[in-house]
Amino acid sequence: MYLAIIGDLIDSRHMSAKERSRVQQVLKQTLAKINQTYAVDIAANFLITLGDEFQGLLKRSDNVFIIMEQIQADLPTHPVRFGLGIGAIYTPLEKDAIGADGPAFHLARQALDNIKHFARKSEQPKSLMRLESETIASDLINHMFAQIYYQSSHWTEKQQQIVWLMRTASSQKELAEQLNVSQPYINQVLQATGYYTYRASLQAIVKEIKRQRYG
Repeated sequence: MYLAIIGDLIDSRHMSAKERSRVQQVLKQTLAKINQTYAVDIAANFLITLGDEFQGLLKRSDNVFIIMEQIQADLPTHPVRFGLGIGAIYTPLEKDAIGADGPAFHLARQALDNIKHFARKSEQPKSLMRLESETIASDLINHMFAQIYYQSSHWTEKQQQIVWLMRTASSQKELAEQLNVSQPYINQVLQATGYYTYRASLQAIVKEIKRQRYG
């Protein structure tokens, strides 16, 4: 089993040519950084496949949300949708996740399409992350994604930055020193955003996904 990720920049068609070029360059650099930093997790490297889409393939799910948050953190003014698919890959694996075929990518595409579909339905819960799988029931996970989206959609840009950075910081003190602010201020932001509930939800999802065997 593999975990495929397909990402899509929302409303990228409305960007100016200059902004689109800048965003694509930032995304390219971010994906290269992820491929290097999380090489042990990656089965096939992340890369841009279309102007506003990218994809990658994981053999381990431990850092899946850190990877997704890194992408969004580097593009703070351009929301990204993420479709995740758990399934097999039928084609031989190459270095980059291009040309790979199998249920993992089909399900990731289905997940991304469902995000777009539900966004147009007023009675449906909204989310920027969705999982489809051929081996586990994904309904509960997707409801958790919707709750996470509702929670995070109320954060300011500064709060978002602190939440994302805190996931890789060793302590509040370290992050405070990094941002040149006080530790009580960091704690105040984390409490206001419900950071620890947010993190516990993501950890529970990872735990459930990790029940699958990858590779």
